[in-house]
Amino acid sequence: MRSKLSRPRTGSAVGDFGESSIRRLGDISQVTTAVITIALLTACGASPSEGARLALPEGVAPFGATIPNVPRGQPVTFGALPVCSLGSGPVEVTEVAVRTAHGIRVNAYGLAWSMGGGFGSDFVDLETAGFDDTAHVVEAPCEAPAELAIELERTTADTGTTDGFDISYRTSAGGAGEVHLPFIVVLCAPEDSQTEDC
Repeated sequence: MRSKLSRPRTGSAVGDFGESSIRRLGDISQVTTAVITIALLTACGASPSEGARLALPEGVAPFGATIPNVPRGQPVTFGALPVCSLGSGPVEVTEVAVRTAHGIRVNAYGLAWSMGGGFGSDFVDLETAGFDDTAHVVEAPCEAPAELAIELERTTADTGTTDGFDISYRTSAGGAGEVHLPFIVVLCAPEDSQTEDC
């Protein structure tokens, strides 16, 4: 079910999960489709005291993905999430954590040097998706961002949800900061017929 994609536009990611749903936050438009499109809001991290800072390239309004029929414990990896370094020197991502969540956890995350690989999303773990979970350093400028991938898992018997992710980082100069990734995810339990779009 893995999809290889052409290079996405800045701030977007695409993948194939079969029957899936996307919804724009901030308006009522909603599309049910075989393709999930994830768009990232322009965001910069809290400014560290020194050195560079992590950022997300300029994009559009945040999107959310609803994935039906996700077995409990099944890894789901999302790629093509662009991150970049602003300022002087590299930054190291130290943690990717769910912000407010029920039944979803981040198992692993990794970075690729550029967005050229075009991995979108799949029901596989991070390694099978082709990412190294020890690759955490970002040096890419926002004009040619690096690619972040995150491996998620539904941990509860019912449907898992999260309203976004917090990306913590530190700089080579000793500074630290955090960037919010406004990506809302719903991983539906197979038996869920009540949650919208599941």
